[in-house]
Amino acid sequence: MRRGHAVSSSIQVADVDGDGRAELLVAGWGLEAFDPDLRRKRFAFPAGRRPFASTPAVFSRRGGTQVLVGCDDGSLYATPGLAPSGGVFARTGLDVYSSPVAASSTGEGEPDFVAFGSDDGKVWCLSMEAEPLPGFPVDCGSFVSATPCVADLDGDGRPEVMVGDWNGAFHALTLEGRELPGFPHVAGSAIWSSATAADIDGDGAQELVFATRRLHALRGDGSVAAGFPRLLGSYAVGSPVVVDLDGAGRATILLGADRLYAFDGAGNTRTGFPVTLDGFIWASPVTAESGQSGEQAAFVGTWGGGVHRISRDGGSERLRACKAPIFSTPAIIPGGQGPCVLGAASWDGRVHADVLEGWVVSERCWPSFHRTMGNVRANPARFVPPALPPAEPEAPPAGPRPAVHSAHTKPGAPRHRRAVFLRFEGEGLDQLERARVVYRVAGEDREHPTPLLLDGAGAVALVQPLGVGRRVMYHLEGRTFSGDSLRYPENESNSYAVERLGPLPVGKLVARLDRWN
Repeated sequence: MRRGHAVSSSIQVADVDGDGRAELLVAGWGLEAFDPDLRRKRFAFPAGRRPFASTPAVFSRRGGTQVLVGCDDGSLYATPGLAPSGGVFARTGLDVYSSPVAASSTGEGEPDFVAFGSDDGKVWCLSMEAEPLPGFPVDCGSFVSATPCVADLDGDGRPEVMVGDWNGAFHALTLEGRELPGFPHVAGSAIWSSATAADIDGDGAQELVFATRRLHALRGDGSVAAGFPRLLGSYAVGSPVVVDLDGAGRATILLGADRLYAFDGAGNTRTGFPVTLDGFIWASPVTAESGQSGEQAAFVGTWGGGVHRISRDGGSERLRACKAPIFSTPAIIPGGQGPCVLGAASWDGRVHADVLEGWVVSERCWPSFHRTMGNVRANPARFVPPALPPAEPEAPPAGPRPAVHSAHTKPGAPRHRRAVFLRFEGEGLDQLERARVVYRVAGEDREHPTPLLLDGAGAVALVQPLGVGRRVMYHLEGRTFSGDSLRYPENESNSYAVERLGPLPVGKLVARLDRWN
């Protein structure tokens, strides 16, 4: 199914029309529902003034199905049952890339509050009447692009809201807006990855797992879990999931970055991992369970356009080759009386569906980006302790001093409404512990940070789609494991301009539409 515009939001699975069958919810310039066979379903949802980039939260309230989703126009939109006035539930003023989480303040019953982050630098918690909870919003001082993890971390019977920001601070907030003792935890690098709550070491208490250039695991008091952090081959944008891959009751942490990584609850790398696929893994894996063996497998999409199945021992199979990169996390529709269906969306606007014969979605699985329809990123399973002792600390990579020799857009000249890849060529870039690209659009008074992702001998960053004629100035900045700074160019910025989509007269028409929008 071709939708006509890029999809970066992860797919949600929910029965939004009440027919007893789950649909794929796909967000972009609108929010649409599709049957497993990709027939578009009738689903009324307000349109934003910009694309929806966050994952929808779906939940039941007072007998009706409600939906919330963040928008790049700085608003949180909702179904009429929550937001009768134009569909706007809340306004932050800057992009809401973070996915909203609908949760209960008592841990039971219907959700009675929603938590989300915004590029205004704040963590928001609102009642279902759109009123801020006392103490909120909490100002973090930097972009909050990750989705909050909502779980009872301190065991008091009430959930906390845990999320990282672009200053590299990881927060654990009570519903009164106060930090728990031991927080915020300073991770060093900007945090885009959403945290997952799970008892990874089998001690009966939940840990928080999230990623930067490292995979981090924190206890409820803010201390670092034994065996962590673990060094990755690149900065990670995606979010970890915690599942029982073997059916033996032990936790496995799965995370996508330059490769697909798998660790046990003590930080040890699983045999057969990391797995190299056909491109960077921007989003998260999902899992399903074999109907015969009870073992789980991971399903991921890559920048190379591949949709892959990875077994517990690291074996991989490409299920589909898409014609464009995949930025969003796929989702699995439970089979019911038939087989499961894996839905994936690619950057060229296509939605793909593949039948998964012999696979089922049980309570042990992680079938969508945030695992639940309400986007609560937690696995409540009671895992047993890992089989191995905690992993030993790692030494940072050694090699030549990092240097960047050149930068260019990839591939070729950037075009209208397409994301732009900035490619940096150099050496020793794997020694960068913290790195990002900062860009500014001519005519705006603010800067936009974006992750720098290591790719072989070079590195790649992504700039959002922009309109015809916009000029973008950018530079790379980072710090090595030894504390040395790197900036490219040293004292200025590179730039490029967004070109028309095609030759006249199509280019003129697109430019007019862009001005009209």
